[in-house]
Amino acid sequence: MRSVHALLCLCLMPLIASCGSTPPRFLPEPEVVRLTPPEPLLQDCPQPQWGGETLGDLIDYIKALQAALVACNVDKQHLRDWAAGAADPLR
Repeated sequence: MRSVHALLCLCLMPLIASCGSTPPRFLPEPEVVRLTPPEPLLQDCPQPQWGGETLGDLIDYIKALQAALVACNVDKQHLRDWAAGAADPLR
């Protein structure tokens, strides 16, 4: 049994010694990449032109356009806020 332990120690010694002579390798620090939406998505929506025929149509058209424009610009503002926060990693 002693001869088996001695033989095992003799076989493991070169492996242990070879690990100690190699300097440790460190992985490079990962690079953080922040992506933002494309610039055209951050611009406000253009205001559509009137194309109705009656004043009644005009009132409904104006209400619908105002609601759509407000919703579009709120969405764009959220994108601009997100892009500004993505540019500042500590925020």
